Amino acid sequence: MNKITLATLLLFFSISLDLFSQNDFCSASIALNPDETAIGNTNSGGTVSGGGSSACPHPLFNDYWYSFIAPPSGEVTVSSDSDFAIYNSCVGATLVYCGTGNNNVVQSLQDGATYYIQVVPFPVTCKGLACGDFSIMVSGNVLSNEEFATNQFKVYPNPVSDVLKINTQKELKNIQVYNILGKQLISIVPNNLETILDFSDFSSGHYILKLNSKHASKIIKVFKK
Repeated sequence: MNKITLATLLLFFSISLDLFSQNDFCSASIALNPDETAIGNTNSGGTVSGGGSSACPHPLFNDYWYSFIAPPSGEVTVSSDSDFAIYNSCVGATLVYCGTGNNNVVQSLQDGATYYIQVVPFPVTCKGLACGDFSIMVSGNVLSNEEFATNQFKVYPNPVSDVLKINTQKELKNIQVYNILGKQLISIVPNNLETILDFSDFSSGHYILKLNSKHASKIIKVFKK
């Protein structure tokens, strides 16, 4: 009888983990930074999550999930070399948009709301660095950097332990904090040019800080120690 060694079990466990990507399901979607392209590979992961609509895009193929926060304009541009669908939530989701290809303009989104993108690479083609690569990008999260170029701001300390301070030269419309799953944790209307946010009860990890002025939004990644 062959003996199963600890090393064999560890190897099997490692291989099993490699079969799944961290964003195989909507609840584990990866937050997209504005204007940055996210790249995945269908050869190294993906599962049929069963989430989303039966009509869009292809429910019988491996899918991957991403999320983004809608800007004040309620409009974003989505570019991808794969089929995708946008939903307004992970549970009881409503299909917002079904598309593929570059420069898909998605309108009538709710300002500050989190939306979830189901990406289904179909068919799997050779693009990028290897067969099975796919990409997705959302632009429009930051509507304009011009206002924030003149409206100087400072966010510190980052990483933060307990208190995060925000200093601006002009008053902001509101300030919001989200976790990496897109859940809103803080939403305040600052009444002066210096704002203090309490991070002491938050778990260690990455958070999304969203500064909203009258005409633009700025998203900053904050790490809680």
